Amino acid sequence: MQIGITSADRKLMWFTAGLFVLLTIVAIFSAPTPESEASTIPSTYVSTAGGARAAFLLLQRLGINAQRWEEPPFRLNSFSASQTVAVFAEPVGKPSHAERAALNQFVERGGRVLFCGRNFPDFFPEINPEKIDPDTWAANHGAGQIVHWRTAAPLTNENIESHLPLFLNSIGVDSRKSVLWDEYFHGERGSLWDYMGRVPAIRWASLTVAFLSGATLFTFSRRRGPVIPTPRVSRLSPLEFIDSLGTLYRKAKATGLPVEINARELRLQLLRKLALPRDIADEDLAHAASIRLGWNGSELLNAFAQSRNASFTPAQALTLVQSLKRFTANLAR
Repeated sequence: MQIGITSADRKLMWFTAGLFVLLTIVAIFSAPTPESEASTIPSTYVSTAGGARAAFLLLQRLGINAQRWEEPPFRLNSFSASQTVAVFAEPVGKPSHAERAALNQFVERGGRVLFCGRNFPDFFPEINPEKIDPDTWAANHGAGQIVHWRTAAPLTNENIESHLPLFLNSIGVDSRKSVLWDEYFHGERGSLWDYMGRVPAIRWASLTVAFLSGATLFTFSRRRGPVIPTPRVSRLSPLEFIDSLGTLYRKAKATGLPVEINARELRLQLLRKLALPRDIADEDLAHAASIRLGWNGSELLNAFAQSRNASFTPAQALTLVQSLKRFTANLAR
Protein backbone atom coordinates (compact mmCIF):
# COMPACT_ATOMS: atom_id res chain seq x y z
CA MET A 1 0.00 0.00 0.00
CA GLN A 2 1.39 3.39 -1.02
CA ILE A 3 0.28 6.77 0.29
CA GLY A 4 1.06 10.28 -0.90
CA ILE A 5 3.57 12.55 0.72
CA THR A 6 2.24 13.97 3.95
CA SER A 7 2.38 17.58 5.08
CA ALA A 8 4.98 16.78 7.75
CA ASP A 9 7.25 15.06 5.21
CA ARG A 10 6.90 17.99 2.82
CA LYS A 11 7.90 20.45 5.54
CA LEU A 12 10.91 18.30 6.45
CA MET A 13 12.13 18.21 2.86
CA TRP A 14 11.73 21.98 2.41
CA PHE A 15 13.57 22.59 5.68
CA THR A 16 16.43 20.32 4.59
CA ALA A 17 16.69 22.01 1.19
CA GLY A 18 16.80 25.45 2.82
CA LEU A 19 19.48 24.27 5.23
CA PHE A 20 21.50 22.91 2.32
CA VAL A 21 21.43 26.25 0.51
CA LEU A 22 22.28 28.18 3.69
CA LEU A 23 25.26 26.00 4.57
CA THR A 24 26.55 26.15 1.00
CA ILE A 25 26.47 29.96 1.05
CA VAL A 26 28.22 30.04 4.44
CA ALA A 27 30.92 27.64 3.20
CA ILE A 28 31.57 29.73 0.08
CA PHE A 29 31.96 32.99 1.97
CA SER A 30 33.96 31.43 4.82
CA ALA A 31 36.48 29.69 2.58
CA PRO A 32 39.96 31.25 2.68
CA THR A 33 40.93 33.25 -0.38
CA PRO A 34 44.08 32.47 -2.38
CA GLU A 35 45.54 35.82 -1.31
CA SER A 36 45.25 34.93 2.39
CA GLU A 37 46.93 31.59 1.83
CA ALA A 38 49.65 33.23 -0.26
CA SER A 39 50.67 35.48 2.61
CA THR A 40 51.63 32.51 4.79
CA ILE A 41 52.58 29.56 2.55
CA PRO A 42 55.32 29.80 -0.15
CA SER A 43 53.60 27.38 -2.49
CA THR A 44 54.40 26.81 -6.15
CA TYR A 45 50.72 27.31 -6.92
CA VAL A 46 50.74 30.91 -5.65
CA SER A 47 51.73 33.78 -7.96
CA THR A 48 51.55 36.58 -5.40
CA ALA A 49 54.54 38.08 -3.59
CA GLY A 50 54.69 35.40 -0.88
CA GLY A 51 54.41 32.47 -3.27
CA ALA A 52 57.14 30.39 -4.89
CA ARG A 53 55.79 29.93 -8.40
CA ALA A 54 58.58 31.99 -10.02
CA ALA A 55 61.35 29.85 -8.52
CA PHE A 56 59.60 26.67 -9.61
CA LEU A 57 59.11 27.88 -13.20
CA LEU A 58 62.72 29.08 -13.29
CA LEU A 59 63.99 25.57 -12.58
CA GLN A 60 61.86 24.17 -15.38
CA ARG A 61 63.18 26.76 -17.87
CA LEU A 62 66.75 25.85 -16.89
CA GLY A 63 66.07 22.33 -18.15
CA ILE A 64 65.76 20.73 -14.72
CA ASN A 65 63.03 18.13 -14.22
CA ALA A 66 61.14 20.09 -11.56
CA GLN A 67 57.80 18.75 -10.42
CA ARG A 68 55.42 19.34 -7.59
CA TRP A 69 55.48 16.55 -5.00
CA GLU A 70 52.09 15.74 -3.46
CA GLU A 71 52.89 12.22 -2.31
CA PRO A 72 54.07 11.04 1.13
CA PRO A 73 57.85 10.68 1.67
CA PHE A 74 57.64 6.90 1.26
CA ARG A 75 57.48 7.36 -2.52
CA LEU A 76 60.91 9.01 -2.59
CA ASN A 77 62.47 5.57 -2.80
CA SER A 78 61.40 5.32 -6.43
CA PHE A 79 63.81 8.16 -7.41
CA SER A 80 67.56 8.11 -7.81
CA ALA A 81 68.65 9.85 -4.62
CA SER A 82 72.05 10.93 -5.95
CA GLN A 83 70.43 12.97 -8.75
CA THR A 84 67.41 14.32 -6.87
CA VAL A 85 66.90 17.29 -4.56
CA ALA A 86 63.79 17.77 -2.45
CA VAL A 87 62.65 21.29 -1.53
CA PHE A 88 60.66 21.88 1.66
CA ALA A 89 59.61 25.55 1.76
CA GLU A 90 58.23 26.17 5.25
CA PRO A 91 56.17 22.94 5.53
CA VAL A 92 53.06 23.02 7.66
CA GLY A 93 52.54 20.50 10.44
CA LYS A 94 54.75 17.71 11.70
CA PRO A 95 55.64 14.48 9.89
CA SER A 96 54.85 11.10 11.35
CA HIS A 97 57.56 8.81 12.61
CA ALA A 98 57.41 6.73 9.42
CA GLU A 99 57.55 9.85 7.19
CA ARG A 100 60.53 11.19 9.14
CA ALA A 101 62.33 7.87 8.71
CA ALA A 102 61.65 7.90 4.95
CA LEU A 103 63.16 11.40 4.62
CA ASN A 104 66.28 10.39 6.51
CA GLN A 105 66.63 7.30 4.35
CA PHE A 106 66.38 9.44 1.22
CA VAL A 107 69.23 11.70 2.42
CA GLU A 108 71.38 8.81 3.60
CA ARG A 109 71.12 7.24 0.13
CA GLY A 110 72.66 10.37 -1.41
CA GLY A 111 69.69 12.70 -1.73
CA ARG A 112 69.82 16.43 -1.20
CA VAL A 113 67.28 18.44 0.78
CA LEU A 114 66.70 22.20 0.83
CA PHE A 115 64.71 22.87 3.97
CA CYS A 116 63.30 26.33 4.71
CA GLY A 117 61.67 27.00 8.06
CA ARG A 118 62.11 26.98 11.80
CA ASN A 119 60.49 23.55 12.27
CA PHE A 120 63.63 21.87 10.96
CA PRO A 121 64.04 19.75 14.16
CA ASP A 122 60.62 18.21 13.56
CA PHE A 123 61.84 16.70 10.28
CA PHE A 124 65.50 16.01 11.06
CA PRO A 125 65.90 15.79 14.87
CA GLU A 126 69.16 13.82 14.57
CA ILE A 127 70.93 16.71 12.77
CA ASN A 128 72.86 18.80 15.25
CA PRO A 129 72.62 22.52 14.34
CA GLU A 130 76.33 22.84 15.17
CA LYS A 131 77.16 20.53 12.26
CA ILE A 132 75.60 22.95 9.77
CA ASP A 133 78.29 24.97 7.97
CA PRO A 134 77.57 28.68 8.62
CA ASP A 135 78.95 29.61 5.17
CA THR A 136 77.01 27.12 3.04
CA TRP A 137 74.21 26.42 5.53
CA ALA A 138 74.65 22.74 4.68
CA ALA A 139 75.30 19.59 6.69
CA ASN A 140 76.37 16.18 5.46
CA HIS A 141 74.15 13.28 6.46
CA GLY A 142 75.07 9.81 5.24
CA ALA A 143 75.80 10.01 1.52
CA GLY A 144 73.56 13.06 1.08
CA GLN A 145 73.38 16.64 2.21
CA ILE A 146 70.85 18.90 3.94
CA VAL A 147 70.70 22.67 3.36
CA HIS A 148 68.81 24.60 6.01
CA TRP A 149 67.38 28.10 5.61
CA ARG A 150 65.66 29.70 8.58
CA THR A 151 63.04 31.21 6.26
CA ALA A 152 61.81 30.70 2.71
CA ALA A 153 61.86 34.43 1.96
CA PRO A 154 64.84 34.24 -0.49
CA LEU A 155 62.94 31.94 -2.87
CA THR A 156 59.61 33.78 -2.84
CA ASN A 157 58.37 35.59 -5.94
CA GLU A 158 59.35 39.04 -4.64
CA ASN A 159 62.88 38.05 -3.55
CA ILE A 160 64.02 35.31 -5.93
CA GLU A 161 65.68 37.72 -8.34
CA SER A 162 68.01 39.21 -5.71
CA HIS A 163 68.84 35.82 -4.18
CA LEU A 164 69.13 33.80 -7.37
CA PRO A 165 72.76 32.59 -6.86
CA LEU A 166 71.98 31.45 -3.32
CA PHE A 167 68.95 29.56 -4.52
CA LEU A 168 70.70 27.82 -7.42
CA ASN A 169 73.71 26.87 -5.29
CA SER A 170 71.46 25.43 -2.58
CA ILE A 171 69.58 23.42 -5.19
CA GLY A 172 72.81 22.15 -6.72
CA VAL A 173 71.83 22.61 -10.35
CA ASP A 174 75.21 21.30 -11.52
CA SER A 175 74.81 17.86 -9.96
CA ARG A 176 71.05 17.36 -9.64
CA LYS A 177 68.76 16.56 -12.54
CA SER A 178 65.45 16.32 -10.72
CA VAL A 179 63.79 18.66 -8.21
CA LEU A 180 60.83 17.54 -6.13
CA TRP A 181 59.13 20.60 -4.69
CA ASP A 182 57.14 19.48 -1.68
CA GLU A 183 53.47 20.43 -1.61
CA TYR A 184 52.47 17.44 0.50
CA PHE A 185 53.29 19.22 3.76
CA HIS A 186 51.51 22.34 2.47
CA GLY A 187 48.27 20.40 2.63
CA GLU A 188 48.16 19.24 -0.98
CA ARG A 189 47.18 15.59 -1.28
CA GLY A 190 46.99 13.37 -4.31
CA SER A 191 43.74 11.57 -3.39
CA LEU A 192 40.18 12.82 -3.75
CA TRP A 193 39.40 12.28 -0.06
CA ASP A 194 42.35 14.43 1.02
CA TYR A 195 41.26 17.19 -1.34
CA MET A 196 37.72 17.09 0.03
CA GLY A 197 39.07 17.27 3.57
CA ARG A 198 41.08 20.42 2.80
CA VAL A 199 38.32 22.44 1.10
CA PRO A 200 35.73 23.76 3.59
CA ALA A 201 33.07 24.27 0.93
CA ILE A 202 33.23 20.63 -0.11
CA ARG A 203 33.12 19.43 3.51
CA TRP A 204 30.01 21.50 4.25
CA ALA A 205 28.37 20.52 0.97
CA SER A 206 29.04 16.82 1.63
CA LEU A 207 27.52 17.13 5.09
CA THR A 208 24.37 18.80 3.82
CA VAL A 209 24.03 16.34 0.93
CA ALA A 210 24.26 13.45 3.38
CA PHE A 211 21.62 15.07 5.59
CA LEU A 212 19.35 15.75 2.62
CA SER A 213 19.74 12.17 1.38
CA GLY A 214 18.93 10.78 4.82
CA ALA A 215 15.82 12.95 5.11
CA THR A 216 14.68 11.92 1.63
CA LEU A 217 15.12 8.22 2.38
CA PHE A 218 13.33 8.65 5.69
CA THR A 219 10.28 10.28 4.12
CA PHE A 220 10.31 7.88 1.15
CA SER A 221 10.41 4.81 3.37
CA ARG A 222 7.50 6.12 5.42
CA ARG A 223 5.42 6.65 2.28
CA ARG A 224 6.46 3.58 0.27
CA GLY A 225 6.80 0.98 2.98
CA PRO A 226 4.04 -1.46 3.95
CA VAL A 227 1.31 0.02 6.09
CA ILE A 228 0.52 -2.33 8.96
CA PRO A 229 -2.63 -1.50 10.94
CA THR A 230 -2.36 -1.46 14.71
CA PRO A 231 -3.93 -4.60 16.20
CA ARG A 232 -7.11 -3.78 18.11
CA VAL A 233 -8.26 -5.98 20.96
CA SER A 234 -11.97 -6.75 20.83
CA ARG A 235 -13.89 -5.56 23.86
CA LEU A 236 -15.93 -8.76 23.66
CA SER A 237 -12.95 -11.00 24.44
CA PRO A 238 -13.06 -12.92 27.76
CA LEU A 239 -9.85 -11.32 28.96
CA GLU A 240 -11.25 -7.83 28.37
CA PHE A 241 -14.38 -8.75 30.32
CA ILE A 242 -12.36 -10.18 33.22
CA ASP A 243 -10.11 -7.12 33.39
CA SER A 244 -13.08 -4.78 33.38
CA LEU A 245 -14.91 -6.81 36.02
CA GLY A 246 -11.81 -6.98 38.23
CA THR A 247 -11.32 -3.22 37.94
CA LEU A 248 -14.95 -2.66 38.88
CA TYR A 249 -14.69 -4.87 41.98
CA ARG A 250 -11.43 -3.21 43.00
CA LYS A 251 -12.82 0.30 42.74
CA ALA A 252 -16.02 -0.65 44.64
CA LYS A 253 -14.00 -2.62 47.23
CA ALA A 254 -16.58 -5.41 46.85
CA THR A 255 -14.36 -8.33 47.75
CA GLY A 256 -17.27 -10.33 49.20
CA LEU A 257 -19.38 -10.22 46.02
CA PRO A 258 -17.31 -12.72 43.98
CA VAL A 259 -17.29 -15.09 46.99
CA GLU A 260 -21.06 -14.88 47.33
CA ILE A 261 -21.64 -15.45 43.59
CA ASN A 262 -19.38 -18.51 43.45
CA ALA A 263 -20.89 -19.97 46.66
CA ARG A 264 -24.46 -19.64 45.31
CA GLU A 265 -23.43 -21.17 41.97
CA LEU A 266 -21.82 -24.18 43.70
CA ARG A 267 -24.83 -24.71 46.00
CA LEU A 268 -27.28 -24.51 43.08
CA GLN A 269 -25.36 -27.06 41.02
CA LEU A 270 -25.09 -29.44 44.00
CA LEU A 271 -28.84 -29.26 44.59
CA ARG A 272 -29.49 -30.09 40.94
CA LYS A 273 -26.89 -32.87 40.86
CA LEU A 274 -28.12 -34.52 44.08
CA ALA A 275 -31.85 -33.70 43.56
CA LEU A 276 -32.23 -32.10 46.97
CA PRO A 277 -34.64 -29.36 48.10
CA ARG A 278 -33.63 -25.72 48.10
CA ASP A 279 -34.07 -25.21 51.82
CA ILE A 280 -31.69 -27.96 52.86
CA ALA A 281 -29.12 -26.90 55.44
CA ASP A 282 -25.44 -26.58 54.57
CA GLU A 283 -24.57 -29.39 57.01
CA ASP A 284 -26.96 -31.82 55.32
CA LEU A 285 -25.81 -30.77 51.84
CA ALA A 286 -22.15 -31.33 52.75
CA HIS A 287 -23.01 -34.71 54.32
CA ALA A 288 -24.88 -35.80 51.17
CA ALA A 289 -21.97 -34.69 48.94
CA SER A 290 -19.51 -36.67 51.05
CA ILE A 291 -21.65 -39.87 50.81
CA ARG A 292 -22.77 -39.69 47.19
CA LEU A 293 -19.83 -37.85 45.58
CA GLY A 294 -16.98 -38.89 47.88
CA TRP A 295 -16.07 -35.28 48.74
CA ASN A 296 -14.54 -33.99 51.93
CA GLY A 297 -17.70 -32.87 53.73
CA SER A 298 -15.94 -30.83 56.42
CA GLU A 299 -13.96 -28.87 53.81
CA LEU A 300 -17.10 -28.12 51.80
CA LEU A 301 -18.99 -27.07 54.93
CA ASN A 302 -16.08 -24.81 55.95
CA ALA A 303 -16.12 -23.13 52.52
CA PHE A 304 -19.88 -22.44 52.80
CA ALA A 305 -19.42 -21.07 56.31
CA GLN A 306 -16.59 -18.72 55.33
CA SER A 307 -18.55 -17.41 52.34
CA ARG A 308 -21.23 -16.06 54.70
CA ASN A 309 -18.78 -13.64 56.41
CA ALA A 310 -19.49 -9.95 55.98
CA SER A 311 -16.02 -8.80 54.83
CA PHE A 312 -12.86 -10.25 53.29
CA THR A 313 -9.42 -9.04 52.48
CA PRO A 314 -8.47 -9.37 48.80
CA ALA A 315 -6.14 -12.28 49.62
CA GLN A 316 -8.80 -14.11 51.66
CA ALA A 317 -11.41 -13.58 48.95
CA LEU A 318 -9.08 -14.92 46.29
CA THR A 319 -8.26 -18.06 48.31
CA LEU A 320 -11.94 -18.77 49.02
CA VAL A 321 -13.01 -18.23 45.40
CA GLN A 322 -10.31 -20.64 44.22
CA SER A 323 -11.55 -23.26 46.72
CA LEU A 324 -15.18 -22.88 45.52
CA LYS A 325 -14.01 -23.06 41.89
CA ARG A 326 -12.28 -26.36 42.58
CA PHE A 327 -15.51 -27.86 43.99
CA THR A 328 -17.43 -26.59 40.92
CA ALA A 329 -14.84 -28.09 38.56
CA ASN A 330 -14.95 -31.46 40.34
CA LEU A 331 -18.74 -31.44 40.09
CA ALA A 332 -18.55 -30.78 36.34
CA ARG A 333 -16.19 -33.76 35.89
